[in-house]
Amino acid sequence: MASRANIDLKYTLIKTYVVGAAANAGRVAKLGAVDTEATNAGANEMGIGVFLEDAAPGARVQVAMLAGSSQIKVKVGTGGVTRNAFINCVANGVANVGTLGGGTVLKNVIGLALQSGVAGDDVAMLPCPNAAVSA
Repeated sequence: MASRANIDLKYTLIKTYVVGAAANAGRVAKLGAVDTEATNAGANEMGIGVFLEDAAPGARVQVAMLAGSSQIKVKVGTGGVTRNAFINCVANGVANVGTLGGGTVLKNVIGLALQSGVAGDDVAMLPCPNAAVSA
């Protein structure tokens, strides 16, 4: 049996979301149907944070965000941005990276979009720089 986990949230970004389906403390949270909603992530789904408490559908719940302690406003460029997609730099802002894996074309990911938007919009991004490849 594992010992009790240590928790230190001193530099963690904590956001409040509305629960789309039941939320369970300690489970990975994923974005729900709208920008302000979160629900339990399933196997191999993209997570944005970890639920800090149990909550019923429709309730407000706190989520400790993954990938650092900040949320940054970025300008959407040509191609647009989709909530829960990895994004990278384009000539006039940021846009979806597209499908990753299975190739040799370098893709420099700068973060994960927390909102959707079209060219010219400002959206929230969870910073998580990473290098990946695509076909």
